[in-house]
Amino acid sequence: MNTSIRISVYVFLLVPFLIGCIFQQKVPSRSSGLPEEIYVTPQQNYHKALKVGLFKFTDPTNAPGLGRTSAQYLYRELLKNKVFLDVTLEIDVADTQINNLIDIANAKKYDLIITGDILYYFEGGNYESSHVEEEIRVIRVNEKRAQTLWYAGAVEIGLPTPSTDSIFRQIEGCPAPAAKTLMKRNAKKFCNLFLTASFGKQPVPKSTSYRRHPAPKSTYPTTQLSPKIHDGRL
Repeated sequence: MNTSIRISVYVFLLVPFLIGCIFQQKVPSRSSGLPEEIYVTPQQNYHKALKVGLFKFTDPTNAPGLGRTSAQYLYRELLKNKVFLDVTLEIDVADTQINNLIDIANAKKYDLIITGDILYYFEGGNYESSHVEEEIRVIRVNEKRAQTLWYAGAVEIGLPTPSTDSIFRQIEGCPAPAAKTLMKRNAKKFCNLFLTASFGKQPVPKSTSYRRHPAPKSTYPTTQLSPKIHDGRL
């Protein structure tokens, strides 16, 4: 067998293997930008030097305790990017009704309140996508009134990688990314929101009072969704 024929045979055998390797790679995660929905944002950000109280998000009905986790992820992003001069994590506050948070802010001299809701949470797997939807609200507190400065919603969906068949073997797929990974991506989006210059005046919803949204009911098992948190560390 001459050299050219031998090389052709090797290429013929190698190409299916390389194709299989390409399809075996995990679907790359898209870079975190800004929240998908921005309802309210200040025209100019003069708030970086203010004292901030970050409270836990409300839990989805199918995963109690995740509101603490979401707040912790955002807290780490705020500290890493030095978004505010002073941020205090207040995840042990049980009553997250806005009136109670305002009372705490006044007592501890917080200028801003950060809180939010986990609207939807689903842990995917080999055949189901992971899905997380969250909202955040940042409120300026003073003696006269409370004003919403930022109000936004972020959505992350993580798809599983399906199995593929090459000529010589079957390539196993990869399960959907963990829902907590999606929560981290949302935390980065919310952090980027504070770091990004305003796009101009945003339309303000008819009702700017703090609203609680029930999470959509899920028919999937939820026994694996409760996080285990020890001493505030994940």
